[in-house]
Amino acid sequence: MESLPGQWEQGFTTICVKPSMFIDDPRDLPKFCQEAVQRAASLIG
Repeated sequence: MESLPGQWEQGFTTICVKPSMFIDDPRDLPKFCQEAVQRAASLIG
């Protein structure tokens, strides 16, 4: 996530994330996605 601001400035508009690298239980996916979107939004303003 730390690289998002630089990627945004370069014109990237799509970022891919592999949730299985961060969660084990599929029931955690909705919360993970919500938090990932919120964190990305806060980094790129």
